[in-house]
Amino acid sequence: MSAFVVPENPDPEILFSPVSGDLIFMQNLSGFYWPTQGINTIGDFDNNSGYALKFARARSMEICGTQFADRQIQLAAGWHYLPVLSECEVNVLSLFAGVVDNIEIVQELIGTRVFWPEMNVYSLEELIPGRAYKIKIKNPITLTFPDCNGKTSAAKSYSSGSMSSIWGTLNPTPFAQHIAFGISGNDQLKPGDVLGVYGQNGEFYGFHQIVESGARFAITVFGNDPTTGVQDGFAENEQLSFQLFRASTGEYFVMEVSFDPSYGNATGNYQSNTLSLVDDFKLSATGITPAEACNFQLYPNPASGKITVVMPASEGEAGTIEIFNIKGELMLSQKFSGKQTLDVSQLSPGIYVVRGYADQFNSFRKLVIR
Repeated sequence: MSAFVVPENPDPEILFSPVSGDLIFMQNLSGFYWPTQGINTIGDFDNNSGYALKFARARSMEICGTQFADRQIQLAAGWHYLPVLSECEVNVLSLFAGVVDNIEIVQELIGTRVFWPEMNVYSLEELIPGRAYKIKIKNPITLTFPDCNGKTSAAKSYSSGSMSSIWGTLNPTPFAQHIAFGISGNDQLKPGDVLGVYGQNGEFYGFHQIVESGARFAITVFGNDPTTGVQDGFAENEQLSFQLFRASTGEYFVMEVSFDPSYGNATGNYQSNTLSLVDDFKLSATGITPAEACNFQLYPNPASGKITVVMPASEGEAGTIEIFNIKGELMLSQKFSGKQTLDVSQLSPGIYVVRGYADQFNSFRKLVIR
């Protein structure tokens, strides 16, 4: 979070009192506020900083004040949590136009969009008031946020950014490594392919959906959040493993990637706040289908009205059926037990991926809607 209004009382205990029962943790790059433990190494709320907040449940709050924060901010070389010091959306290209040569990367603090000039990856196009972004600067710069001339941003709600994919649900954390894929090898990838980055425990902590064959792109992989009590991201120096699912054929591939040794973190291991460049990769078909997947039936296919899905779930075991479009967007989700009929008449004609999973089962099928 960030604020363009100077709070009447910047003491975090007072500022967050309306939501104090649900605020678990607040941090920036200089310290943290942990209300249940009575710890505050951040000090007062600072408009010149962004913050990562963790709540027990979704909450909203207002920051009240009588004056706007200074729209100009000076940033030294290195990493920062960047606030948005405007009351309206800010175009990223316009904000950094005069200093772009000194920008290493700008990223969503909780999310996967990036502005990465050196890699020609520009998935982050605007900065939203109330949010915070992570930025790495090569040399000191001064940024001036625009005067909105009375225009304000429409109220937008957002959460921690949990994202569904064919690999499962990803819960971003404030800890991340960014991996760019250069041009070499990218022509092997097809629109609709989904890359997943896995830890040694078999859980995935990053993914990317291919939109255009041969284009540059970046994957954000997330580190473990120590406040959750369970592993929900990569541990420091944990090895990264890459897999690919080809939605058009239902094939799985192992990706053998090589990192550019002259750029950033080339170890092949996760390290927070680092940048990496994949300069080449090979795809190897696994040729492996779990025995249970052979019992994953879907018919009719192609379909236009209803489909029947038969899953290898044990009697009484609850599972889930999910249908994704070629962009990786979740279109339908429904609980199942054994055999289930789904109404797909609302889906537009095209190719979809059906994922079925339970505690001991996870498999995919291609579905064609006419």
